[in-house]
Amino acid sequence: RNQLLAAVLALRFGAGAGLWLGVAAATALMAGIAAGLALFLIPMMTPAPSLLFNALALGAAGAGMLGQGLIGRMAKLDTLKNWTTGPFNTGFLGLFIRQFTDKGQFVILAATVRTEAPVLTALGGFAGAMLPLALALLFQDRLGRMMPLNRIRQGGGAVLLLVAAGMAVSA
Repeated sequence: RNQLLAAVLALRFGAGAGLWLGVAAATALMAGIAAGLALFLIPMMTPAPSLLFNALALGAAGAGMLGQGLIGRMAKLDTLKNWTTGPFNTGFLGLFIRQFTDKGQFVILAATVRTEAPVLTALGGFAGAMLPLALALLFQDRLGRMMPLNRIRQGGGAVLLLVAAGMAVSA
């Protein structure tokens, strides 16, 4: 849904620098918040529970992706058409709100707890979240015709569930 919102905003505003910067700033802030929050959990977790926590995060992300891919439809997306805040602010606030409860933040949090490397996990989380957003900004409504998005979602979800199961068993 984050990618869909980015594509809709790019159609509305054009894929100019303001929108790109707003989306990137929101994504960077959310990755930083998730990694920063993990610093409070790191002292409380030994390796086995942190591995199980990571497995839970990946499993939840995988189940969400697989469920969306199998259903093939999502709830109605608010396209923020009544917002008059311009491309940067609409991109920043819209994506920040959408990403606040996204599975990616949980994965970044858990990965930071597991690796105890907040800067690297925040950078990796930012890059991983920005890649699909960049594709959405670049290709907008053509993206769905260019790629089998439901199949990609299903495959990614299945892989994450398998990795999570392996991690949980070894915890």
